[in-house]
Amino acid sequence: MNDDDVENEEQLRAALQRYFILSHDTLRGNVIDQAIEFDTGWTDKPPLIDDIRRFKLMCRAGVPACLRCAVWISSVYQIANPQIPRFQAETYATLGKIKFIEHGWDLVTKETFPDESDVRDALYPIFTNASSIEETEMVRRQLEEDVGMNAAGRLALTKVLVCTRHLLGVDYCPLMPDVAAILLTCMSESCAYFTIREMLNCSMSKYLYVSQVDHFACCRTFADLMKRFYPKTFAEMDAIGALSPIGLAPIFDRFFVPILPFRYVQRIMDVFTIEGTKVLFRFGIALLAMYKKPLKAMDIQSAEQWWSEVRNFTHLASFDFERLVKKAYGTWGNLRRKKLAFPKRNYINRMMKGNSKWAESQVQYNTVEPVMPLGLIKTEVPAVLANESVRRAHLAEWLPRTLRDTKLELVFSTDTHGRTLERLYANCSKAKHSIMLLEVLDTSAVIGMFATEVWHRTNKVYGDGGCFLFKLSPDAKSFPWKPRSVCSDDSENTTSLIEQFMMSTGSYISMGGSHDGSCGLRLNEDLTRGSSDHSLTFGNDPLAGNDLLDFDVGLVEVYRFI
Repeated sequence: MNDDDVENEEQLRAALQRYFILSHDTLRGNVIDQAIEFDTGWTDKPPLIDDIRRFKLMCRAGVPACLRCAVWISSVYQIANPQIPRFQAETYATLGKIKFIEHGWDLVTKETFPDESDVRDALYPIFTNASSIEETEMVRRQLEEDVGMNAAGRLALTKVLVCTRHLLGVDYCPLMPDVAAILLTCMSESCAYFTIREMLNCSMSKYLYVSQVDHFACCRTFADLMKRFYPKTFAEMDAIGALSPIGLAPIFDRFFVPILPFRYVQRIMDVFTIEGTKVLFRFGIALLAMYKKPLKAMDIQSAEQWWSEVRNFTHLASFDFERLVKKAYGTWGNLRRKKLAFPKRNYINRMMKGNSKWAESQVQYNTVEPVMPLGLIKTEVPAVLANESVRRAHLAEWLPRTLRDTKLELVFSTDTHGRTLERLYANCSKAKHSIMLLEVLDTSAVIGMFATEVWHRTNKVYGDGGCFLFKLSPDAKSFPWKPRSVCSDDSENTTSLIEQFMMSTGSYISMGGSHDGSCGLRLNEDLTRGSSDHSLTFGNDPLAGNDLLDFDVGLVEVYRFI
């Protein structure tokens, strides 16, 4: 290759960097049409349209499938960062910028999923006020059925949602799973996470409501608007609970996914990314206005039946989405009275603020979500007993809340540091809180103890009621200390045994005590033999089993929290 060829190749590569990222269906693996029709105003590289009003009209008419990734990213980025010119915002959706987005995503996933099993065993959060694990799983199944994701898509959605909760600190946001799923039908994991992050960075909750109060106030405001525009339809819906926060779930929890064909859900996302949450109000009320007469003629007894009938209408071959768009951006109200314009965003925000007090009275705090596994810091000495994410998830569940977002760092391993208590104490000298895991050789069970103070050589009892014993496998279970009242008949020895938390001498290390001298868990000085029996301190079962009170010890590891 001569110098001219090299120069031409570099020029070609530089030119390609200015083109938009093409859409890719990560969620379902469907092929996306990469063609752009002529005379539509759309191009395959910046700039698009400087006139924001014209650009909104183009989005309402539909974004070409191949440009959805670029348009959705650049629109959200520009709205979330209004100080940045639109042309500059559009560059974030070009091939030249994608490497920075992918690099950031690589760092995010490494921090969230330090081990392969973290991804494999993860369950994605649903960000709602689910009252049971069964309800949470039902929501997941419904989402997966509605959007038709494949196994790879489910894994991608899991990674995006877990990272969103773990690193962006979102605990409540009912729209989040469906919004993430819709984004993934047109872009990669890295782009979806980047877009969600910018949505959350947007001030005044333009895209996503991340508190129950805001979400409930949003639903109440929708009901108020229905009462204003269509009072008779409002009365019908209100009587069956279709305008309650639960009743409005198809719109404000699910982004129309259960009630519209998915291609039209993507059309609404075209507009949502440039106009925000107001779009949900517009399309929701417009959809009800289109079918209010036939719906009122039916004998509908529940909110679920109401939205089921709406779905039946929208899935007919005669359903006209363009008519819905026209209705959403036209005038409102009954023909017999004056037409009303849809209120502006500031007015809706004031309505929501007025509904906040009511929303606060409706809030419930019984959310059931999967606990994120503790992070794991990779060191020169590989972690073994805490490597599986399922085990670290159990530990996170049992730990105080202040430690659930920390990471484990291996500070002692018998495979590397030998089998002496002296070395164990030395390596744990900077571990204020620590987890000790040990392997029972005969059964391969993994058991252990959580310490609230630094392990050190002493003849005195120390620690406090935060200590606990546990078994990780099989049948994970923890045995926390529970304070009990001391009766006058209890001996002084019984009282001391109830609070025998940590003991660490030159010849053994243990937790928990009993009248017969046995311990909840005890290791000898060379860490080769262990014993576990019922203890007064923790009320625990023998950790290695009722038939194995004394046992040979395999690997022993101690982790501190970072």
